[in-house]
Amino acid sequence: MSCWVTPTGAQEKDARAAAQAEQVTITGARLPSDEELTKQVATALRSDPYVDDSHLTVSVSNGVVRVEGIVVDHSDLLGALRITGRVSGVNRVIDDIQLHRMGDD
Repeated sequence: MSCWVTPTGAQEKDARAAAQAEQVTITGARLPSDEELTKQVATALRSDPYVDDSHLTVSVSNGVVRVEGIVVDHSDLLGALRITGRVSGVNRVIDDIQLHRMGDD
């Protein structure tokens, strides 16, 4: 029968080495800049075949997106806000869209 004895100092060193080997650095995904986010939201709006974004503008400040302009249909208004809110990196959406129905002047 054999027995192995490890001095206390070596045990501590081994435990520290094992803990260091198991350390994992987790980094979050890089958030897009305001400029990148503006382009992503504008592209998402332009790409949707059901939303007329021809009179909408997008601006971003610290991940907060402001969508402003005019739409003529309630579904365009809701769709624009829904699409904007789904873009990754958007913290909040500010609705500054005016609804002008045809014939309403």
